[in-house]
Amino acid sequence: MKVKCFFLCFISVFLFSCKQSEPSLDVENGNGVKQPKQLQLTEQDRQVLNHSNDFSLRFFSEICADTDDNVVCSPLSASASLGLLMNGAAGETYTQLQNTLGFADFSQQQINEYYAKLFEALPALDKTNILRIANSVWVADGFKLKSEFVSTGKDYFDTEIANVDFTKSKAADLINKWASDNTGGHISNIVDKEMIREAVMVLANALYFSGKWESPFDEDYTFEETFHSIKGEQRVDMMRKTDYFLFTETDEIKVLEMPYKEGKFCMDIILPKSEAELKQITPFVCNNDNWNKLIGGLSTYKVHIKMPKYEIHFSKDLNEILQELGIKNIFTSLADFSKLSPMQVLVSLIKQDAYLKVYETGTEAAAVTIAIGEVTSAGPEPMEEIKEFIANRPFMLAIREKQNGVILFMAQINTLE
Repeated sequence: MKVKCFFLCFISVFLFSCKQSEPSLDVENGNGVKQPKQLQLTEQDRQVLNHSNDFSLRFFSEICADTDDNVVCSPLSASASLGLLMNGAAGETYTQLQNTLGFADFSQQQINEYYAKLFEALPALDKTNILRIANSVWVADGFKLKSEFVSTGKDYFDTEIANVDFTKSKAADLINKWASDNTGGHISNIVDKEMIREAVMVLANALYFSGKWESPFDEDYTFEETFHSIKGEQRVDMMRKTDYFLFTETDEIKVLEMPYKEGKFCMDIILPKSEAELKQITPFVCNNDNWNKLIGGLSTYKVHIKMPKYEIHFSKDLNEILQELGIKNIFTSLADFSKLSPMQVLVSLIKQDAYLKVYETGTEAAAVTIAIGEVTSAGPEPMEEIKEFIANRPFMLAIREKQNGVILFMAQINTLE
C-alpha cells in the first residue's frame, strides 16, 4: 500500500522592539481586549501544565545540545501542533506522542480541554500586550479527513481547515501568507512549492506575542560595549538600567525576571556566572524540578542591568530532535493515523522557523508550527543589596505567562553579529 505523508512545521518569531513607529510593535493603544480573562486552571490542569513545561524544557535542551548557534523556538507551538496531531493517532504512534509530550496520565479529552483553555484565555489576559494563537490544516483535494478529527480540531483548537492543490505554487503562497498574517509579518516563507508538492496535508500552528516592558530601558543610556561571544569579542549596543526586579542566583547562574505591563507575562533571563559556560548550565536549568525551584526562588532586589540589543533568525528541521525525545513512528511506515484519515499517512517533515529582536521598550515574539502530509504576583519586600546582571556573554531566556508559568518561547544567545 502506498503511504501518504504530511508535513509538520513550527514557525517561531520573537521581536523585542523599541520603536513604537515600527508596525510590528502595535500595542500603544491596547490590543482590543475589553474585559481581560483569567487563566483558571484546575488541579488536574496544573498537573498537565507541569508535564507540558517538562516537555518544553526537554525540547529546548535537545535543540541546543548539539549546536553552538543561536536558537529561538516555541515549545508551546510545537506542543500544540503535536497535541492536535494526537487526535488522529492510534496504537503505538499515539503512545509515543502521549509519552513524549508528558501526557501519559491523562485522557485525550483532558488534554484537549487543557489546550482549549490556553487558546481562549492567553490572548485575553490583559488590555495592553498582544498574544495571538492560530491553528490551520491545509488538505489536498481528494484527501479525506475523518469527521471526528475535524470536529475536535475546530471545537478545541479553533482550527481553520482549507482545501488546496499542493501541486500548484498557489498552495505555498496561501500557507506563507497565513504564516505572515499570524506572525506580524515576520515569517513569510515557511514552505516552498517543492517542499509540499507531494503533500496531502499541512498542519500549522502560529504563536505571536507583542509586549511592552513594565520598566523600559532609556535609549539615551544605550552605549556600545563588548559582548564576549563564543566566537570572540563583539561590539554591540548595550542597554542599561537600575530598578527593582525579581532575581535569584546559585553558584553558577543568575536569573532575572523582567515583567511586561500589567504583569501577566514576563521574560526570565538565565546568565551563567563568568566561570561557567551556557552549554554547561543548560541541562541543569532545563530540568523541570530545577526550573520550578529557580522560578519559585525569585525575590525582589534592586538590580543594575546591562543587556544587549540583538536580532536573530532561526530555522531547523526537527525530525531528529523529536525522534531523540521518543516520537519515532510518525516518520515511518509504522505510523498509525487511522483516526485522522482512512488513508495511510506518515509525517515527512517537521520544521520550525523563528525570529527574535530585542530593543529598549518591548518584546515581540511569534511562532508557527506546520505539519505536512504526503503519500507514502508581587514578591517579597525588596532587599537592600544591589545586584548586578551584566549580560555581556552567552545567555538563555524564556517568555512565559506569569501566574501559572506556561512557557511560550525559549532562546539561547551565543553570538551577536
